[in-house]
Amino acid sequence: MRSVCVGSRLQVSTPNQHSFNKPWLRSGLTLLDVVIAVLILGIMSMAAVPRYTGLLHQYRVEAAAERLVADLQLVRNNAYACSETRSVLFNPSQVSYQIPSSTTVARDGVVDLSAAPYYLTGLTVVPSEITQVDFDAFGHASGSVAVWLELGQNKRVVTIPSNGAAFEISTE
Repeated sequence: MRSVCVGSRLQVSTPNQHSFNKPWLRSGLTLLDVVIAVLILGIMSMAAVPRYTGLLHQYRVEAAAERLVADLQLVRNNAYACSETRSVLFNPSQVSYQIPSSTTVARDGVVDLSAAPYYLTGLTVVPSEITQVDFDAFGHASGSVAVWLELGQNKRVVTIPSNGAAFEISTE
């Protein structure tokens, strides 16, 4: 408490008496401030969720295509190194492919692209009558094949050339 003599009158003031007249000294938020902030954040997040989902699908399809190319390269290199035919079996109905067991291929088994982390909804092999790609002792595929991978609106095509050239990943 402070006393000040002004003219012939004595004024007594408390330290907090004048702080309410200065808005920059007030602190805290009202309920209305909080509601408006939450509402704005909710609207912004509703706009961001579809974009995030689209980017997530795009990433998953790209990762699945890169995994397929890595496995195809592994099988091709193994066929060349061992001078034996190696195969990759595609199962479009199960959205998967299989690398049959071999004594030197480390990644033996089925790769399920409809499961985590890819969650793909479609795998199509063109031409459709081909379900197996064989790599001969020179690393050449038994035929030119395109494998379509899809999730939602996102699609990637992995091209397997028959002449031993590099595998390609492209969008539709």
